[in-house]
Amino acid sequence: SNTALLHMGRYLRMETPELLELQELTVFSVNEKLWNAEYGAYFAVDLLSGNTIISGSLAGWMPLISAIPDQANAEAMRISFEANFLDDDYRLCPTQPSPANHTDFHAPGKGALHLWENWLLYQGLLQFDFRDLAHKVRKDTLELVGEYGFHLFFHPQRSLVEHLGLDRGNEAAAAAIFLEFLQGAPFQLED
Repeated sequence: SNTALLHMGRYLRMETPELLELQELTVFSVNEKLWNAEYGAYFAVDLLSGNTIISGSLAGWMPLISAIPDQANAEAMRISFEANFLDDDYRLCPTQPSPANHTDFHAPGKGALHLWENWLLYQGLLQFDFRDLAHKVRKDTLELVGEYGFHLFFHPQRSLVEHLGLDRGNEAAAAAIFLEFLQGAPFQLED
């Protein structure tokens, strides 16, 4: 959000020194506190104990959408992403890795493919020039919407299964995200 606000400030020709300082502090702090080089992902921290919460959740790779990782961290994230999420039996990208013992592909946040998160992941992969993975996410997502219609959540399995149907009433939101995917271009704020 800081990056988007900085772009808006430039667009409006407004000075934003406080926001720029906040962004620099955010990038430093997130890399210092949440980056896990061993796993190649960003993990949450328990605020009470200060311990890292190791999770295979797709959330650990969402900082790709931001200006937080540098290219070296992004490359490490790509390697760990491929190790955790590339599986010929599943479309990219479930919210949990397929081999995880707590994955439930019928539940949002526990494994089901989330249309909005796929759009964010797609944008982040493009930002770091991981075009092959980005196009795979886009292709898989468009296939799901083509097969099952406008839903926010899908079972990621490649074999024919019913869509989750957990998101009744969200067709308009799903259609809007789908249209973003159809454009196939990264979201960019023009100067």
